[in-house]
Amino acid sequence: MGLIILALDIQFTASRALSPVFARLFLGVRFYPYECKQCGRCFADSSTLSRHRPTHTREKLYACEYCDKRYAQRNSLRVHQRAQHTGEKPHECSLCGRCFVRKDFLKLYYRTHTGERPNKCRWCNKAFSQKSYLRNHERIHTGEKPYGCNLCNKAFTHRQSLTYHMTTH
Repeated sequence: MGLIILALDIQFTASRALSPVFARLFLGVRFYPYECKQCGRCFADSSTLSRHRPTHTREKLYACEYCDKRYAQRNSLRVHQRAQHTGEKPHECSLCGRCFVRKDFLKLYYRTHTGERPNKCRWCNKAFSQKSYLRNHERIHTGEKPYGCNLCNKAFTHRQSLTYHMTTH
């Protein structure tokens, strides 16, 4: 019968305990066994990896009917058409009714209601709702200034600071 693993007072055989679904549901661990050979990015299932692969080829099979843009993935085309042409926003916040083009935008927005801040600074533990906010904050600690003025060579940690600086020239 094989090895029995006890988790949350439920018995599972070893083969079931090693599945990605088991790891996520019962152990709270995400399991990404499918790796892209070209970029090293990992995925939870083979179908997601298959949808990712065309991003490495120049082949863009999906053409926009409104403009001349083309995409490697059907969903990328759909998001483009919603954002640029149709104005469709099918993902609605259940708390306030605000609508979004993409489901992941809604997920990030939902954190404004819940107060969830899962992205923590490794230096001071300040928490942020979005990874981009964390990256901007961490520049305080690293001293990184990626936005440079091409007129006077002054550098800034944030794009908005460079934009404001450009008004002084």
